[in-house]
Amino acid sequence: MDFHKVFQNKRAVDFAVILIFGTIPFIATGWNGFINPIDQDHPFFVLDFVKSLFYIWNGSMGFGLDASFSFSHFLPYVLPLAFLNIFFSPELAQRIFFIFFFSLGGWSMYYLLSQLLVHRYSRWACLSSALFYMYNPYSINGILRHGFPYAVLSIVSLPLLLGLYIAGLKSKKNAFAYAVAIGLVSLLQVTVNPQWTINQMFILLFFLVFYLLSQNSRDERKKALKFTATCIVLALIVNSFWELPLLASLDYHLKFHTASINFTQILEKHSMMYPPSGVVRQWVQGFYYEDYYQSNASIVVGFFLVVIAFSALLFMYTPYTLFFSLSSVIFFFLTLGINSPLRGIYKFIFNLPYGIAIFPYEPLNFIRFFVLCMAVLLGFSVAGVSDFIRSRFENPLLTKIFFVGVVLLILANSWPMLTGDLTGNIKPVEIPKDYYSARTFLSRQKEDFRVFVTPPPHWFVYTKYSWAPYAMVDVSFSFLERPVVADLPTSGIDEMQIIRLYESSLYQNRSPRLGKLLALMNIKYVLFRRDVDIGGMGRSRQYDPEILFNSLRSQENLELEENFGNLYFFKNEWYAPKIYATTRFLMVNKTEELLSFIESRDFIPQDQVILGNYARHPPKIPPVENSVFISYKKISPTHYVVTVNATSPFYLVFNENFHGYWKAYITEKNRILGVPEVFWAQSISEEDHYPVNTYANAWFIDKTGSYTLNLYYFPQALYVVGILVSAAAVILCVVYLVFTSAFRHK
Repeated sequence: MDFHKVFQNKRAVDFAVILIFGTIPFIATGWNGFINPIDQDHPFFVLDFVKSLFYIWNGSMGFGLDASFSFSHFLPYVLPLAFLNIFFSPELAQRIFFIFFFSLGGWSMYYLLSQLLVHRYSRWACLSSALFYMYNPYSINGILRHGFPYAVLSIVSLPLLLGLYIAGLKSKKNAFAYAVAIGLVSLLQVTVNPQWTINQMFILLFFLVFYLLSQNSRDERKKALKFTATCIVLALIVNSFWELPLLASLDYHLKFHTASINFTQILEKHSMMYPPSGVVRQWVQGFYYEDYYQSNASIVVGFFLVVIAFSALLFMYTPYTLFFSLSSVIFFFLTLGINSPLRGIYKFIFNLPYGIAIFPYEPLNFIRFFVLCMAVLLGFSVAGVSDFIRSRFENPLLTKIFFVGVVLLILANSWPMLTGDLTGNIKPVEIPKDYYSARTFLSRQKEDFRVFVTPPPHWFVYTKYSWAPYAMVDVSFSFLERPVVADLPTSGIDEMQIIRLYESSLYQNRSPRLGKLLALMNIKYVLFRRDVDIGGMGRSRQYDPEILFNSLRSQENLELEENFGNLYFFKNEWYAPKIYATTRFLMVNKTEELLSFIESRDFIPQDQVILGNYARHPPKIPPVENSVFISYKKISPTHYVVTVNATSPFYLVFNENFHGYWKAYITEKNRILGVPEVFWAQSISEEDHYPVNTYANAWFIDKTGSYTLNLYYFPQALYVVGILVSAAAVILCVVYLVFTSAFRHK
């Protein structure tokens, strides 16, 4: 009997069963309210959100930051979600997306096992593997964990990628079609952190080594290497939209992400969080619903599933069984970090020049491979044990009982997910209407300004609100249309110096003229929030709201202008524009010294620029008299056009985070540079580009007369080229697959 043919005919039914199981966990949550809405970067305002994704500079948080390391990678995740928002309510669109995520993990694993196993009980094996990959603590947390959304697509589609790779290696005639499909699926491996995308290739690399060692024919090995090279080339081309700008800023990102990180301490900390027993059960300390996973019942269920999975070595021994068994052991040790026998690997790779760019300093990243291996082995075991039971006892009912028992164990292993609550961690929440009103108020403003938010988040960007059951990413970043400035407690970047100086000085009421500090940050409004749950913010953020509020009211030139429920907007009369020109500068060696300057009534922020020991080279000194007039227009977050009329040299100040790739181009009057011209146009020398105001950009310009300056963030040009290349590659890949599929069916 051709089991494979029967198996193929019933695959649609099995996929529908997986979809039902993918829906069950979300039924209990209901369809109203959002689940961790900000953490999932839900596009509440679809048009604005999608527009922002096409710029490589993220100006919505703080003073702006290069987004080539993360922001552009949102595209494969948020574009489908934004599309759903057009047809469904935001709450329903989010549920549909979650259900798709959950089910895609099952479908992917089902496909992978179908490439590895043709057997009497293939359907049962594939369904068991699919359900295990969906219903395990790690995958669940991957879907709903705070700040984890962009890794979800990579996790749930990884088995699909591996399945296509295996099918391509085995294919005699359609290897290129599989390579094209892998190129398309590689888009789903793009995450908020490119390091994760690189890590995803570990399992494919392991399998390639295994495949090459298992082949006796040199021709087969050459074919495998050729197929792999084709997959890599196609994947690189398809992913040009994030690769090109990332490569341009790679050195900057490595310095930014490693400057204040003690990797040894982090490795030790994470290794302590991952006890061996927890890894085996796909659960680690710090995850949700810890009480359940520390119970005796959970321990028994988890270990029993692992025992069943490894019984595949006895009942279904194949080369694949050996590969996934050995791989699971390797990934188990890697997950334990520097507390495992493989601790030397971590230390060796971190000492490489780009080690941090290719290796996770959170060993937890390897647990996803362990889960994948366990899912495959469990499917093999179900097929092998079922075959053994049938041949030994000749009773088909016993095989069905065994299969149902395995499914019940899988569901029991993730029982909290079935409740639709996860002990409050996925409880739906509604964003108060106050924030929608605040957004409308700010959208009416004409100037280009920032908003300072206080009290600040309690951990990185996380805030606990009185109206939410859990801490989540601060709502302000998504709702306040204008860029938001706040003290992010775990951030060590330079821009935090002036932000923290203002925050601490305000709380201590050290000066009545702190609005001048705000002016240096291009801040027009201070938003005071009474809806912050101070008691839930942790010891490091025990602010007294009344002290903050009274301090704000006592400030000169800071007036309460609007109030929406718990949200109070104070207008800063000292507000300074984002771009201004001046011939006057002050030398400040420490940010703290700014307090002495703001006390002076002669200190007017938009008429002076702050230089100091953070400048890379001695400043040039222009004439004292300010004889320059400018106006500017914001073309996009990465492009500003400044009209200049100057009779002497001056400093052009651009209050956006300093970055060497912000370029200033002098052109004839009213000329706006396009993307192609940026590649060959001559920019102002880097020697005349200074970090100023403790965080911002300034150029010393000695050209006089009337002309135009184009301020352009250079990686944006690479991003545009990358998007065009990626779009063309995706279209060609889809057309190729459609036509080759149609031809084969004829």
